[in-house]
Amino acid sequence: MIEADYLQLFRLLRYSPANAIMPEQDDWSLDWPRLLQQAAIQEILPLLYGQARLLPSPLHPPAEILQRLRTTYLHSVARHARIFHGLALVLAALRDAEIPVIVLKGAHLASLVYREPAYRMMVDVDLLIRSEHLGPAREALFRIGCQQHSLPLEEESGWHHEHYDFPLMRVGIEMHWTLNRHDGRVSLLDLDDVWDRAHPATIAGVETLVLAPEDLYVYLCQHIYFHGLRVRLRHLLDLAECVRKYQYDDQAWANIRQRAADWRIERVVAILTHIVREWCCPQIPSIILDSSVFPEGERGTALIAYAKQAVLQGDIPDNLPVHLARLLGHRRLHEKIAILRGKLFLSKAALAHRYNCPSSSPRLFLLYIMHPLQLFSIYGLRVFRIFRHPRTLTADLAHQTALLDWLEGFD
Repeated sequence: MIEADYLQLFRLLRYSPANAIMPEQDDWSLDWPRLLQQAAIQEILPLLYGQARLLPSPLHPPAEILQRLRTTYLHSVARHARIFHGLALVLAALRDAEIPVIVLKGAHLASLVYREPAYRMMVDVDLLIRSEHLGPAREALFRIGCQQHSLPLEEESGWHHEHYDFPLMRVGIEMHWTLNRHDGRVSLLDLDDVWDRAHPATIAGVETLVLAPEDLYVYLCQHIYFHGLRVRLRHLLDLAECVRKYQYDDQAWANIRQRAADWRIERVVAILTHIVREWCCPQIPSIILDSSVFPEGERGTALIAYAKQAVLQGDIPDNLPVHLARLLGHRRLHEKIAILRGKLFLSKAALAHRYNCPSSSPRLFLLYIMHPLQLFSIYGLRVFRIFRHPRTLTADLAHQTALLDWLEGFD
């Protein structure tokens, strides 16, 4: 996706009759078939339908385009009704078991941040509980018909959530007990503070908790970072919708900067906020974009360009996962060896969880052999394509590695 397409979609999605001057049709030059195609890839068709209805008549999409948007919106309404019906049962079961819950990401955003729940597409449901409640939470979910996607996690497995299937919802449930992955890339210093700052809210008709607005913004940035900044447009729109909904004042932005520093992702939050501010939210104050965060001169400009490049590449099947991009992008042999060792030689607990096998099973010895072969079957073709087109792809990998190194503090 090119930047012009992003800017066109952002311009449409941020248009509001209440504060917009009537635009000239020629100034917009809307290519609706292309916008429809890009919106489908970026998973924002329902939101685009809502915005299309607000546009002045000269800018309305053709009737057949509007009908396709409306059909997608109605499908989203029906899907959300099913998801939130199941979520109500899940939250009620955890409440009855006296287990506090913080609703994360999509369900929070759809319920409380976006103008209509159906505008925010969801692929799963994310919940946060305290680690000591994992056992009772499993029992509560089993009682209402949820099925665990894998064996219960062991503490040393390095994973940060458990997966459940709830046939009634037709989407997965991820039960988190921390807000960061155990790979050292971020540091959540005090989860108790997050719980103390959580706000009461009603989700799916059940009283529960959600992250404080500042924590939500930082957490969404962290989630984008874990995907190497290669996400769909809806993830950036999540940030933009938080800015619109909560109208962060200078103190709130100062809190966001402090939380980002506490979680060791100050650079991540700064560079994503820079992009969101430039593309669609000029009202974000400069306090969040302290120039001391970015390198001076050409290097700072290049890093912002690399970040935009990563976002524009998006979450597409041909993209390499972050760890493989870093493996191919690094020039130092010891860095390549460290990445390979971490991905090929998992701990017993992590290997057992990945392949849904008890950690005491003799099968683990066979899995230590099968695991590298499986990785090769998944990623081998993508690596082969890189070596067929070395110049362009090697440059992209070098850019991504330079960006990730800077984000992680390796100046």
